[in-house]
Amino acid sequence: SMGVQQDLLPLIEGSTVTLKDGTTIDTDCILFICSGAFHMSKPSDMIAELQGRLPVRVELQPLTEKEFRRILIEPKFNLLAQQQAMMKAENVDIEFSDSGIDALAPCTLR
Repeated sequence: SMGVQQDLLPLIEGSTVTLKDGTTIDTDCILFICSGAFHMSKPSDMIAELQGRLPVRVELQPLTEKEFRRILIEPKFNLLAQQQAMMKAENVDIEFSDSGIDALAPCTLR
């Protein structure tokens, strides 16, 4: 919506933002990648100032189950390893079997 775009503009243009805890962040040297809310937008749907600051538009294809499975297991700090570490902090050991991982992958497509 127009309101969201107006709210994002100062951040993308470069400003100092104060967080809830009082910490300030200068956004001048932050690379912004916008997705989600803009996935159905054409460039002409965006306010001119935002169009100029987000000049590159890339449309991605949906991931497959096989690709989601790779995301779950291949990166060094993958999602399953993160879940194992969080459970370990509660003294719970958890293992994910291949069949369990195969069952998780289609859930991510919903």
